Amino acid sequence: MPPERPETGPHADLTRVILGVAYHVQDALGLGLLEKPYQLCLAHALRQAGHRVVTEASLDLALEGLLVPDAYRLDLLVDDTVVLEIKAVDELNDWHQAQLRSINSITNFRTP
Repeated sequence: MPPERPETGPHADLTRVILGVAYHVQDALGLGLLEKPYQLCLAHALRQAGHRVVTEASLDLALEGLLVPDAYRLDLLVDDTVVLEIKAVDELNDWHQAQLRSINSITNFRTP
């Protein structure tokens, strides 16, 4: 299922702000860097815009009574609402999509 358009999905206002800041950061830095510089600069720019941003937010995994602490690290968590996974690639592939589905399945940040 394709993602909802930012103007119609949940948290549309925040999503528009994030996209605008992300485009600004990419324009300022250019292409060709690894993910980490984009991640840190995007987090900084979002904080400058007044948002709460957690980088490398720890995500635990629970399965049938087993708790796996720190099973995954979210690249960015914005305003305790939107999860951002930073990718420095030409295009997203099936593995990237599977990663996002997995994150959605183990977090409370699911779309309705």
